[in-house]
Amino acid sequence: LAEATERGARKQAEDELKEAHKTLEEKVRIRTADLEFEMAIRKKTEEALRKTLERAAWLARFPEENPNPVLRASAEGKVIYCNPASIKDLAWACSLGDPLPEPLRMLVTQAMVSRKELHREVQLGAFIYAVTLVPFPEESYINIYGREITKRKQAEELLRRSEERLKRSQEIAHLGSWELDLTAKPPLIWSDETYRIFGLEPQEFAASYEAFLECVHPDDRQAVNAAYSGSIRENRDTYEIEHRVIRRNTGEIRFVRERCHHYRDESNRIIRSVGMVQDITDLCRTEEALRESEARVRLKLQSILSPEGDIGDLELADIIDVAAIRSLITDFYDLVHIPMSIIDLKGRVIVGVGWQEICTKFHRIHPEMASHCLESDTELSSGVSPGESKLYKCKNNMWDIATPVFVGGKHVGNVFSGQFFFEDEQIDYNLFRSQAACFGFDEADYLAALEKVPRLDREEIKTGMDFFMKFADLISQLSYANIKLARSVSERDTLMASLAATNEALETRSEQLAATNRELESFSYSVSHDLRAPLRAIDGYSRMILRKHADKFDEDAHGKFNVIMDNTRMMNQIIDDLLAFSRLGQTRLSVAKLDMGVMIREVWEEMRAANPERNLKLAIG
Repeated sequence: LAEATERGARKQAEDELKEAHKTLEEKVRIRTADLEFEMAIRKKTEEALRKTLERAAWLARFPEENPNPVLRASAEGKVIYCNPASIKDLAWACSLGDPLPEPLRMLVTQAMVSRKELHREVQLGAFIYAVTLVPFPEESYINIYGREITKRKQAEELLRRSEERLKRSQEIAHLGSWELDLTAKPPLIWSDETYRIFGLEPQEFAASYEAFLECVHPDDRQAVNAAYSGSIRENRDTYEIEHRVIRRNTGEIRFVRERCHHYRDESNRIIRSVGMVQDITDLCRTEEALRESEARVRLKLQSILSPEGDIGDLELADIIDVAAIRSLITDFYDLVHIPMSIIDLKGRVIVGVGWQEICTKFHRIHPEMASHCLESDTELSSGVSPGESKLYKCKNNMWDIATPVFVGGKHVGNVFSGQFFFEDEQIDYNLFRSQAACFGFDEADYLAALEKVPRLDREEIKTGMDFFMKFADLISQLSYANIKLARSVSERDTLMASLAATNEALETRSEQLAATNRELESFSYSVSHDLRAPLRAIDGYSRMILRKHADKFDEDAHGKFNVIMDNTRMMNQIIDDLLAFSRLGQTRLSVAKLDMGVMIREVWEEMRAANPERNLKLAIG
């Protein structure tokens, strides 16, 4: 029993020992794992520390190796640290303990007070630096990082000036530019002048193709869109078009010329279009004015130079010498200070001097009051007979004088004088104040202009009206005389041209007659030679027959032989006369007195003797 008990106790002790051994081994294993983990962590920590120290060392070298200036300054603006680049590049002597230049000291104070990082550009000497100031108020210092940007700023200044010159050039030439890049955002860019041409403030809104088409005149939109889209569809490099635009700010219609060039990518696909738009309104108006002027000149020449021309078709400006009359009435105004002008029947001022400020700055620029001026110039001034003047108050309540100008019996315009008041006239200032209020004028400015309106003596006006009537009559007479003179000159030129043509025809005819005379002379010589030979034979044989056989012929035969010989003599005389006539062209004319009565009687006697059977009578008137 004791042995069994001992074995049991020993076994229990062995089991407990085994369990304790297992527990110890587990603890050893766990501790070993913990130690291994701790060693791994320590190793990683040491590696991280090493790298951190290396990076810290590298960062510590950064200011020294930085090619740009790096400084540290105290809150008072004195240098605590500066890297080599600071000494080499900065345009001031940089030493520890030295104060920073004034521009930097001001920035240091600003950054320390604001406790915020600052980015500024400062000029130190001839150089410009971009500086960043990072304050550390708790440590009472500030880091300054600089970069020299002088060349960049110079390039930016050159670019700015170039862009400014381009803008001014575009503004002066009314030439804008645009770029449509399908790969960019925004895709469409307008220059400032392009905005102005379309009646917009520069960069008023982001440009777009739709906004552009909105500016185009409705009647031209389809053609403009077709020009752009057609050039792309047809794969053309350029297109050009002239069209109208409506300015958004004023509603004014302007004429523009557009030219575009397309750019392509590697696949030959159009990706960008660059163009220009030029305001050609003045050019178009000038061309239109030139066409109208040419039409007026043609009408003027037709009316003046054609005897049947209608003077009523001519404008007053086409009849009078505007430059000469302007010079004359300017001298008149300088002498007597009475305003004067010449206005046609449509109310257009052909020439004028002495216009009052109240007219030029108020009445004639306000639409409604300008219509009053036109009505006064055309309606109130009508119905005045030639050689008379009309004194009347215009619809803007000042005095005018109108004297009609007649040319060729037709009323073509009026000589005007106005605006004025009489010296003894009481001016109704309340009336003009109400006009200023009604039409939106500044009352003080309007009344100041009213005070400048001349006050004229009634006798001066009477003398002036007499002058205007004589002046209008002078214009009428000179203008009509000039027209008649022009017609006379035209008729003379026509006659001279006709005479020259006649002389040319006569010269041609003379040459033809000379050739004919030469042919006649040659013919006469040949005829005289060919005819004289048979005539001599006839005459000779007749004489020979009569001489040898006279006794064989009776009296009747002798008479016939005498007729033959008389006719041969007459034929010889005709030949001699023909030769003499042919030589007239080579004979100098001799002038001699001729008794026409004797010549007529001789001719008469020959005609009566040759025609005894006729009862001829001669009557000399």
